[in-house]
Amino acid sequence: MSTAHIHPTHHLAIIGYGTQGVYHTRNLRALQDVAIEVVGVYDTDPRAHEDARADGLHVYSSHQDLLADPSIDVVFICTPNDSHYDYAAALRAGKHVLCEKPATMSSQEMRSIKAIAEETGHMFMVHQNRRWDPDFNVIKTIYNDQLIDEPTYLEQRIHGSRGIPGDWRQKPEHGGGMVLDWGVHTVDRLLTMVGWP
Repeated sequence: MSTAHIHPTHHLAIIGYGTQGVYHTRNLRALQDVAIEVVGVYDTDPRAHEDARADGLHVYSSHQDLLADPSIDVVFICTPNDSHYDYAAALRAGKHVLCEKPATMSSQEMRSIKAIAEETGHMFMVHQNRRWDPDFNVIKTIYNDQLIDEPTYLEQRIHGSRGIPGDWRQKPEHGGGMVLDWGVHTVDRLLTMVGWP
């Protein structure tokens, strides 16, 4: 049974049509029985405009135009980390927001976004894709089902100290470095598995 008969279709626009924006568009379009439609994008790079049009998406001339579109009710932020906070203004424009991780460059910015989401009644959610990695879910099941004694030590490693050569994530002012960009996966996995201390 199609969920479109139960729930209204949500119209989603993506801010940032680079690697992650394209990836999420393709994955969202491949979902069956999900009442969400990717309809448009905004990106500062003209090459991304060409890619978006080739993918059948409307290209907004500015993020303000995207936010002013009353047909859009969900915005997915897929831009460099240091711009997430500013684009989260979509909450004030009446949009729900899905944001690539890390959501912000500081806990102060995150607290501000949380307050705006509560004030506006719109959802802000961080995309934490590593929660669904098969290897992690095996370990989580073993832990949750108590198939072994209570662990006394947990360790998680991420290999790759410098990320992708030449990528914006390597620049602390844009990505926060490997600890912020990839470290959020480590912290999120541990908290998802064992809860807050």
